[in-house]
Amino acid sequence: MSILKVNTIQDKGGNTIISSDGSGAFTSNVAPKDNTVTMAKLSTSATEADNVKQRVAKVWVKFDGTGTPSIDDDFNVSSISDGGTGIFTVNFSSNLGNDNYALAGSVGGNSGRIMGQEGTYSTSAVTVRVNDFNGNLSDEGRNSVIIFGDSA
Repeated sequence: MSILKVNTIQDKGGNTIISSDGSGAFTSNVAPKDNTVTMAKLSTSATEADNVKQRVAKVWVKFDGTGTPSIDDDFNVSSISDGGTGIFTVNFSSNLGNDNYALAGSVGGNSGRIMGQEGTYSTSAVTVRVNDFNGNLSDEGRNSVIIFGDSA
């Protein structure tokens, strides 16, 4: 049996590609060959790669729903449409694979506010409503929507 002990592995140019901190943990400095990681590259089989694909949120957004809705931060959201007090449509930048996705929403700020889905799901957008426990629609400043489902 042979044992090879190294702290660093370098390429021919002297660039460190793998290093150890001495605790047994290694760090790789190698990027994918074309410097991109895509869902297609992570999900090329019916095994763990598909699990990676399913575990990633396809849409998420945090937005201010007072006045003209404005996006604070997002992934895969092109815009938020105002459908009247407490009604917002989250428009996706890229369509989802189908309309069988899981939707979750939250409202910050005033206590007692809840968010739910309004109307039907589509592959290009979802409409949500914000209301209090008495059913009164309300525009709120801190709203979040997250969607898990299939990519197109």
